[in-house]
Amino acid sequence: MPDNTFTDEDFFDRLIYEDRVPLAVELLDAPMADVDILHDTKANEKLLRSMSVHEENDLVDPDNEMSDLQNEVRLLNHKVNLLMTILSDLVKQQLTLPETTHIKFNTRGIRFCVDPTDKLFPVGKMVRLGMYLSPDIPKPLMFSAEIVEYDNADDWVSARFFGQSNASKALLDKIIFRHHRRQVASFVDNKSG
Repeated sequence: MPDNTFTDEDFFDRLIYEDRVPLAVELLDAPMADVDILHDTKANEKLLRSMSVHEENDLVDPDNEMSDLQNEVRLLNHKVNLLMTILSDLVKQQLTLPETTHIKFNTRGIRFCVDPTDKLFPVGKMVRLGMYLSPDIPKPLMFSAEIVEYDNADDWVSARFFGQSNASKALLDKIIFRHHRRQVASFVDNKSG
């Protein structure tokens, strides 16, 4: 039986992704149907794979000596990335993204800031969340979640994810780790520079 608990240790004992990203929150009157959760999970897996490949292309060391074939493949990757960036910019011009929100999340759940006047997050309420993690890919990761805490003092809502596959959790862990690594590297660069 899966572990459905959600505590502070889920944030303090695990690596988290913390940033300001566009976040859409849809309050649900009833839990989502299993088939809808499955569709979201499969779409998340596909999107996370795309994000992972896109990030890996950014990690290629341009100073590394490569064969002609490797250089040709790298050049093709850059061309595809350029086309993706142009297409992404065109889509973003037509798309209205939700407001940017301070979030903290991992594969178990999420905490996000809300407007202090917004009291629509009672414990036990089901929500569907859309997080736009990649500025280059204007498509959200979709999560089903249950509100487990609303902190009036700090205006943070905590929710527990459910319905994710092991594959989507593994891919999300990879994205979280890379994001954390970039933040640490940026901090070290800023501190030494």
